[in-house]
Amino acid sequence: MKQLKFFRWHGKRAIALLALTVVLVLGVVGGTVAFIVTRTDSVTNTFQPAVIDSVTAQSVVGNMGDAPSFARVAVVVNWVANDGTVYAVSPSLGTDYSITFDTANWKQGTDTFWYYTKALENLPDDADINAEGFDPTPYVTTSLITECTQLAAAPDGYSLKVEILASTIQADPETVAETQWGVVVENGVLTPN
Repeated sequence: MKQLKFFRWHGKRAIALLALTVVLVLGVVGGTVAFIVTRTDSVTNTFQPAVIDSVTAQSVVGNMGDAPSFARVAVVVNWVANDGTVYAVSPSLGTDYSITFDTANWKQGTDTFWYYTKALENLPDDADINAEGFDPTPYVTTSLITECTQLAAAPDGYSLKVEILASTIQADPETVAETQWGVVVENGVLTPN
């Protein structure tokens, strides 16, 4: 059987050809890197993450962050003793207590959270909330709970306690709330699923 000369390698020629290939590859890669380094201007990252913070008073949520945000709350009702002990059996809605919600501005989702339908503006740094005529409306929600009445006697040593657990999320871009909370935001109005 005859061997082709094309595939026959002899020591010195093979080493020389391999060395030449390595030099060419290194030259091309080195030249590309040098071009990128000398021709590309540096860029400073100016991204500032938004601070999303909220404060809850009664059943009102206020935006204390530095960006517009949406708010949602969980309402937790328990029998609680003075030392913070929670009674083993929760009070029953309609039997032990009644509660009325502001359904014009708040909507309850299938996840049981109550969602405020409008975005809250962020309070400007120079705002004086104690100034006469200061309008807090763009920065706080309406009160979720309009009325709560205890209907039955509490277990001995306990009293009815309604807790509001609030969370906020940035309103811009709207896809953040849609992705993280599973809601729909259209023209700035939030609708829970």
